[in-house]
Amino acid sequence: MSTNDTTEARERLATAVAKMADSDQFASWLRARASFHSYSFNNVLLIAAQRPDASRVAGYRAWQKLSRQVKRGERAIRILAPCRVKCREIESATGTESAFRVVGFKWASVFDVSQTEGEPIPELEYRSLEGAAPVGMLDLLERSASDAGLRIEYRMPEIVGAHGYLQRSQSLIVIDPDQSPAMRAKVLAHELGHAFDPWLIENPDAYSAHRGDCESVAEATAFVLCSVYGIDAGPSAVGYIAAWLDGNASRVRELAERIDTAVAAILPRSHNRDAEAVAQEVAA
Repeated sequence: MSTNDTTEARERLATAVAKMADSDQFASWLRARASFHSYSFNNVLLIAAQRPDASRVAGYRAWQKLSRQVKRGERAIRILAPCRVKCREIESATGTESAFRVVGFKWASVFDVSQTEGEPIPELEYRSLEGAAPVGMLDLLERSASDAGLRIEYRMPEIVGAHGYLQRSQSLIVIDPDQSPAMRAKVLAHELGHAFDPWLIENPDAYSAHRGDCESVAEATAFVLCSVYGIDAGPSAVGYIAAWLDGNASRVRELAERIDTAVAAILPRSHNRDAEAVAQEVAA
């Protein structure tokens, strides 16, 4: 794969992310996401104890804003909400803002999506890849991992909902085998994107603080690698990246050097002719 091919694939992705970010679908998704909060560890335990199957939780009025209504007779999930009081005014770049402090907690009621009915919750397009992986793709990805001292285990990830993960400290990549060969290849390419992200290599402990950029680099790397082998990963990659970047599509281009470095590490020059041959065969 030439540098021009990498740039072209990455530019197609940036354009698609920009289009997604400007869509009504994305605006609706952002509004819906604002209705769901990140709960404290203690509240997560409270939710799990009362409703172990809970997936998306929000208050009564928050559900109404999403055009959904709590079903009659449903029992609320009780969590702890902070009681805040205004303590002072502070100056910021946007003007005067109020500062608050927590003086205690009170019980609050929330409900899981399964306890509501109404309009569907806006979602971003995501489609798992189906079918076989192109000839040679998985072999090349596995060889790239092995050459870097990474071992791959095909087993169910411990992280609920994850298709795979990288554990850098253990030089380990785990891939869920219960998915199509094409999807396994795409997920492995994503995890290798993390592994070969030059910024993340230098700042391995900074992932959490820069998760959006890191996930976007990994997914863009997977998109480019899939493009080399004739796989259209757009329906899964575009919405994923748009979500992590909060619609800031220009970040795809700003992260280009990290993406290109990761791709080059996975597809060294000695393998380029093989990849190009497979891509041409698929396109023929």
